[in-house]
Amino acid sequence: VDPDAPIGLLQMVINAGRNLSLPVKSVNGLLQGRPGNAGRNLSRFAINSTLGLGGVFDPAMDNFGISERDTDFGETLAVWGVPEGPYVELPVLGPSTRRDAVGQVVDLLIDPMYHLLDGQDRAVVFGLRVASKAGDRARFGDSVDGILQGSADSYAQTRLIWIASVRRLCASR
Repeated sequence: VDPDAPIGLLQMVINAGRNLSLPVKSVNGLLQGRPGNAGRNLSRFAINSTLGLGGVFDPAMDNFGISERDTDFGETLAVWGVPEGPYVELPVLGPSTRRDAVGQVVDLLIDPMYHLLDGQDRAVVFGLRVASKAGDRARFGDSVDGILQGSADSYAQTRLIWIASVRRLCASR
């Protein structure tokens, strides 16, 4: 994703990528024993995939007030009592813990879109998700870079921020 692209186009790509992640978030909501969250994400997916033109637009939030319930299999493992393990820095994927790294792999394997699509369609879905993540990085890049460049040890700073945010996220659910 070109960070110099108009924000409207960038937001559309981010929206489409996020929309494609909602079926996995619904499955994780069920696995965590949170059917309400699963239903919200499934409703968002249905509305945004149809009325939102494949998720490019977000009528689920804009017109119906249905917000996304962000979750993943790493959080499912946390609900099941699996310890987070050590912090790891993964190529391309970025910061994680051992539990969340396993969770990312499982999320790919349980993704209904992966099983419904084949070949080129799978590549398009994967590309949109990657572009969505890259779009988020482009939007928040200046803040992230400022924190890391202002730190004496950017690795330790990233680890501290990442683990604190994961713990805060898990505690708030």
